[in-house]
Amino acid sequence: MDYRPFKDTSELNYWFIKHYCKGTKMPKVAKPLIWLKDKDNGDKYLIIGFSGIKDSVCVASNWVKVEKLFDDFTFCDDKPCGMPIKLPTSTEAPKKPFDGRKKRLFVVKHKPF
Repeated sequence: MDYRPFKDTSELNYWFIKHYCKGTKMPKVAKPLIWLKDKDNGDKYLIIGFSGIKDSVCVASNWVKVEKLFDDFTFCDDKPCGMPIKLPTSTEAPKKPFDGRKKRLFVVKHKPF
């Protein structure tokens, strides 16, 4: 599976909660405790802050751009620190865009013979 860097901290939080906090009753206002592993030396770090403009996080007292997390860190289970990209397979037909109209059902009543 291919991955891309997160766009912002909101996307990072959304993806982390969706995939790693299943079955927990985390309030929507709470920020998850996200542990990262350094790709170079394997050290583990906790994200301890999120920037107000949603473009960086504080990892072990160093501010890191969200895009740079993809290059330098993984999650602790060695999955890339990025958003998965779903690539269409050759058997999948492209989805038609929704045009806003409802499909109409026509009911035909038959007369008894």
